[in-house]
Amino acid sequence: MKKKTSLPSDKTFFSDYIWLVKTLNIAGYGGQIVSALTEIGGIYVAAHISLSPILPAWAVFYVSAAIAALGTAIIEIGLRHSIPHCVDSVLYGRFSGLRLAITVFVWLLAFILLAASGILSFKNSTTIVSNMTESEKQAGILIADSLKESRLKEIDSLYNDELKNLDSVYAQIISSQNVALEMQVKSAEQNLKNWKNRQWRDKENYGTQIDAARLALSESEAALAAASAEISREKAEKADALKHDFQEKRKTTHAEYEKAIAEARSGQAEKVSQYGGGLAYFTIICLLILITSITINQIVKKGSGIKEDVEISQYDLLPHWIKAGYSAISHRFNYLVMSAITRFDEKTPDLDLPGSVREVYDPSEVTAQKARLKIEEGEESEYTLQRRRIKPFGKSDSDNQKNEDTPQFSYYEVNKRLRQYQKRLSSLRQKAASIEKKGGVVPARTTSAIENNAQWVNHWKDYKQRHYGQ
Repeated sequence: MKKKTSLPSDKTFFSDYIWLVKTLNIAGYGGQIVSALTEIGGIYVAAHISLSPILPAWAVFYVSAAIAALGTAIIEIGLRHSIPHCVDSVLYGRFSGLRLAITVFVWLLAFILLAASGILSFKNSTTIVSNMTESEKQAGILIADSLKESRLKEIDSLYNDELKNLDSVYAQIISSQNVALEMQVKSAEQNLKNWKNRQWRDKENYGTQIDAARLALSESEAALAAASAEISREKAEKADALKHDFQEKRKTTHAEYEKAIAEARSGQAEKVSQYGGGLAYFTIICLLILITSITINQIVKKGSGIKEDVEISQYDLLPHWIKAGYSAISHRFNYLVMSAITRFDEKTPDLDLPGSVREVYDPSEVTAQKARLKIEEGEESEYTLQRRRIKPFGKSDSDNQKNEDTPQFSYYEVNKRLRQYQKRLSSLRQKAASIEKKGGVVPARTTSAIENNAQWVNHWKDYKQRHYGQ
């Protein structure tokens, strides 16, 4: 199907506006490109978020990208084709009959597509600017992280050094002070031993002196313990003061880090609000340019007398190539399957006669069933139920054809009937053989049925040979 455009009938009107139309067409296509680029990102993000929980990680990107590309193409192509029809409906007054119904749906479709394009482009513009400035924000955050880590390491190193110096200083103080006090304790212990030795040597009682020596020893030990406790308390107070001082330094470092992070984020937010809003409104302007270009283009076509006609080719009237291909494949498949079934049926051998066959019943000995119906009191009437008989050869059958030269039955139907009579003939012959084997006499009806079926078998073999050469 081809669209043919006629030459303008009003060349003056056409010449006045053709360059404006060309320029606006270029601007309209450019606006559509900008709009499409802002739409595709929003559709991709929405599809990615929705598909992440249900699809593998490697497939989410490709499926989301395909959905975004397809959705953007639907919106932009729909706008490119629906807006001209909206303009033409006003220019040519298509507001009656079936044209009114089409006009209503086209206007509704154009409105929906314009709303979708505008909302997606407007909202995704800030996302695009945010993504563009994300690297700058991350760089600021990275610098703040590195400064924080280095500062904390420096503070921890200084704290450990100060703590080691404090331990060293007080270890020396404790060592020097304890030497003197320990000497006093040893002196008191020696004095106590001396008094005990003297009491043992002189055989006299020095209890008062021994008690005094014991008291002096206890006082020396108490003085040593009190001095150690005082030094430990003083050391603990200075260690706590040192720890508090360095904790304040760590809090100051954390506060500076949070301030740097806030500045990086606020800088990005300021740029997003400054440039994202501008890009959002620019996408709306692009949509207006698209509508303007299409509207002026259609007006110029009408004013210049340019008419569009459709040329239909034979391919537009034929079935779609997919449907035609499916039909051809289906016909070919059915032909191959039915041919295989026919060949399989032809190659199936007939049943062999068994050694002995148990006769179920003899059709010739089956008598007609009679029923006596009492119509009125004292009167009787007989009704005979006739048994179905085998159709004799030569009576009206399905081969009763009007033209002997033209086959009236398909090859498959002929084979089916031939095999039917062959199986029936085989069954009757088995029955006759069983009766003869027992020494009985084959009933005349069975013999007549054998002859009748044999004639039908010969008939269908001759029919098959005559019309199909087999």
